[in-house]
Amino acid sequence: MPADLDRYEVDRQEVCTGEQDVLAGHAPRCRGRVVVGDVTDGFGLALCDSGFDRNAPTLWLAEGLFFYLTERMIVHLLRDAASLSGPASVFAADVTGTVGLDSPAMRPYRTWCADNDVPPPFGTDDPMALFTAGGWRIEHITAPGAPDANYGRLRSQPAGFVPGRTHLVTAGRG
Repeated sequence: MPADLDRYEVDRQEVCTGEQDVLAGHAPRCRGRVVVGDVTDGFGLALCDSGFDRNAPTLWLAEGLFFYLTERMIVHLLRDAASLSGPASVFAADVTGTVGLDSPAMRPYRTWCADNDVPPPFGTDDPMALFTAGGWRIEHITAPGAPDANYGRLRSQPAGFVPGRTHLVTAGRG
């Protein structure tokens, strides 16, 4: 990462504290700022108060996050990010498909979610509609293991959109 790059990480206090403990002693390669906030509930003010420039192009990255949120939360997050984004901003995320969400292997996790008032795992077979509802336009969609997203670690998959599977989505402001 370039030294003049600003990197913001927005998360709950307990997550930020845990990450700071793990990363202590490691020299950052760019200017990093930790912003305590809830990405599902209006994090924009805290982000801007920490120096975020809403007029600059921004790369938003939600890796491994959407699975743990509801569709409503995701759309709200996408809309907030779109409203904070300057021209040429991009949102990148992995979006779990619906295949396997109701499998026997997921039952213990789904039960734990129900018992702990946590949203069940989220998946959709229409990531385009999800991003469109959040104010973003899909620029690229593929799958882990596809030729454009395989670095020798995964079983080969066809590129592009295939209903049911997990997708890697890159979107621009709508």
